[in-house]
Amino acid sequence: MQKINSMLWLCDVCLDEVHNNGGLRYEIESLKQSVSVEIGKLKEMFPTQYENNSQNLNHPKNLKSYAQAAGEVVIIKPKNTDQACSKKTFEAIQKYLNPTSLQIGINKIRKVKDSGVVIKCNFKNKIEKVKSAVEKKLSKSYNIVSLHLKNPSIKVADIGNEMSPKDLINCIKKQNGFLNDDDSNISLLEFFKKSSLNSWL
Repeated sequence: MQKINSMLWLCDVCLDEVHNNGGLRYEIESLKQSVSVEIGKLKEMFPTQYENNSQNLNHPKNLKSYAQAAGEVVIIKPKNTDQACSKKTFEAIQKYLNPTSLQIGINKIRKVKDSGVVIKCNFKNKIEKVKSAVEKKLSKSYNIVSLHLKNPSIKVADIGNEMSPKDLINCIKKQNGFLNDDDSNISLLEFFKKSSLNSWL
C-alpha cells in the first residue's frame, strides 16, 4: 500500500498558510507595533488618567477590615414566638421599612430561627437608620438588636527570634492597608516559643 503524505490531507488554504509562515509572522509583528503606537497616543492624550489607574492598581486605597467587609447587621425577632413565623416578620419589615426614603442600601435580608429576620448593610450609620426606622413601627411587637461583628483571631507562626512584638505588628500593618496606626486594632495575646522559631496568637 502506497504511503500517503500527510500534507495531502490539508486543504489548499492551509497549505498556503504553511508555506507563507514567514509572511504571517511579519503581519503579527506589524500588528503588535501598531497596537504599541496606539497605546502611546492614548497615554499622551490622557496622561493623568493612565497614572491614576496605575496607582489604583498598585496601591489599592479602599481596603476593608474583616468586620467592615462582613458588614453591620440588625436582628429583628418577634416578642411572642408562639404564633409568629419568619414570613410574617419579613412582611412587617417590608411594610414599614422603605430603603429609598431612608437613602440606604440593604445588602442582604434573610430569615433566621425563632421567626427572626436579619438585615445587613455595609456601614454602621446605615444600619442605625434601619434600626431606628424599624423601632418606631415595630418595637411593641418585635425585639430589634444590633449585632457588631468582631475581628478574627489569627495565629502567626514560624517567626524568627530576632523579631520583636512591635516589629510583628508593623509588618502586619504594612501588609494590610486597611489597618491604621492605632495599636488597639492589633493585640498579641499569647506567645509560643520553639528552639529556633516563635509563634504569636
